[in-house]
Amino acid sequence: MTENDILFEEMPIHKAVLYFTVPTVMSQIITVIYNIADTFFIGQLNDANIVAAVTIAMPAFVMLTALSNLFGIGGAGNIARCIGKNDIETAKKSAVFSIWTSVIAAFCYGIALGGILNMILDPLFLFVFSFGIKGAAIATMLSNTAAMLYFLLFYYKIQKHTVICITPKYYSIQNGILYDVVVGGLPSFIMMLLGCFSNGVLNRLITSYSNEAMAGMGIAKKIDMIAFAVAQGITQGILPFVAYHYSSGNRKRMKSSISITLTYSVMIACTATIILFVFASPIVKCFINDDKTIYYGQNFLKIICFTCPSTAINFMIITIFQATKQKIQPLILSFLRKGSLDIPLMLILRHFLGINGIAWATPMGDYIALVVSILLFIPYYNTFKNI
Repeated sequence: MTENDILFEEMPIHKAVLYFTVPTVMSQIITVIYNIADTFFIGQLNDANIVAAVTIAMPAFVMLTALSNLFGIGGAGNIARCIGKNDIETAKKSAVFSIWTSVIAAFCYGIALGGILNMILDPLFLFVFSFGIKGAAIATMLSNTAAMLYFLLFYYKIQKHTVICITPKYYSIQNGILYDVVVGGLPSFIMMLLGCFSNGVLNRLITSYSNEAMAGMGIAKKIDMIAFAVAQGITQGILPFVAYHYSSGNRKRMKSSISITLTYSVMIACTATIILFVFASPIVKCFINDDKTIYYGQNFLKIICFTCPSTAINFMIITIFQATKQKIQPLILSFLRKGSLDIPLMLILRHFLGINGIAWATPMGDYIALVVSILLFIPYYNTFKNI
């Protein structure tokens, strides 16, 4: 029995869910540390203008993440499905295609080592070398580079025990690799891309009030990104497991993993909502000592934290559609989550509720998308038979 057979076929479902999701959750959380560390240390300068500037620059970072999701998530799903069919050769070629195409499309954004190093380098360049906001940018660049080197060394160590391959000679777009990877990752790419557009509109509307409001929104969104990262990490982790069992035909094990993962995800999301709402003020105060910014930040955080449960469920449903090679449903839901609903809601609610209406557009749009998600998902889920 191979290691893959043990992990996918023999390991108890609860244990398997944790095995696959904990590493990806930790990875996503540490990625968020890049942003939070920047905001925290820059906030210690107590200059709302600088914090606002970092907030405006955030969509550029999100765009790079969107590019990596296109090939990372799409590649992971295709690799798992190939392993489920025991097509190891195509799995290897899918890995090579995903890795090298993402290298061409964007810089490799590191996770574990980079997050820690970023927290060390931020205060070093900001305060010791007095580089100001440029120091935070330099720190992020160096930490990402260090993380990339770490993962190359890690791959070198495990290369004989994994189907993941980076040898360029195996690069191929045949056997449907290009189509399956890109179509599989396209919903995640679109969701992040529209998120950039949505954040751009949000920033434009908020800046019409004040830089303190912009800084407050930036801090609130960075804090809320932790819950977002957990939901995304859980779904990214379980995607290969669902894809494998969909391909191998073990619907019973696949459905059990979906139920357990969804339960974990919603429980964590609801807990996060309560914590962020109750402790909004002291959390925001950790980032900056400016009364106006704190006022806006805590108000915004109390509003946008309500998206945690809906985001968890939406992400899970989109991931299941991606893992099972559905094309239309995940695209529809990706368009609904960002851009198509929240932007019109920002404009409408701003007219009636002022600046808080702009913030309320995010949870309202997400819950409308949730209703559509459930309506699309339940009939599809019921088609699976326990084999």
